[in-house]
Amino acid sequence: MIKIYTSSGCLGCRQSIKFFKDHNLEYIEKDFTKIPLTRQELMDILTMTENGFDDILSIRSNEFKKHRSKLDDYVMEDIVKLIIEHPQILSRPLIVQYLKNEPYRLLIGYNSSDIEIFLNSDTTHMSKKVESCGFEKQCGKECGVKHE
Repeated sequence: MIKIYTSSGCLGCRQSIKFFKDHNLEYIEKDFTKIPLTRQELMDILTMTENGFDDILSIRSNEFKKHRSKLDDYVMEDIVKLIIEHPQILSRPLIVQYLKNEPYRLLIGYNSSDIEIFLNSDTTHMSKKVESCGFEKQCGKECGVKHE
């Protein structure tokens, strides 16, 4: 299953949805500006990033600019709360592939070539899900990711 997290007015989001429709691909769209992300959805997305929040925050967004000076001092829960309250701080679209109802891999942003590669990759021999969220000190085991 593919879930595409979008926001109203986002050109890349519209292009991603058009790509999926044009190729008759099944997907679920969730506009997170209308229906807020759940904490679990955000944790699922974070477990698939290499650099945690740095990978999914849009440095061009007004919300990012407004909070930039404080972000280094925020603990994980502060950033989670910020994202849930101000989802426009996220890069978009966020395209998540689920296997057996578990988050499997993530594509951030729109690029038709990247989507084709993402969709055509062999899912039987690789796993993009990381074993660590990168925030062990801040969250302990709260996010559900296995920590050493």
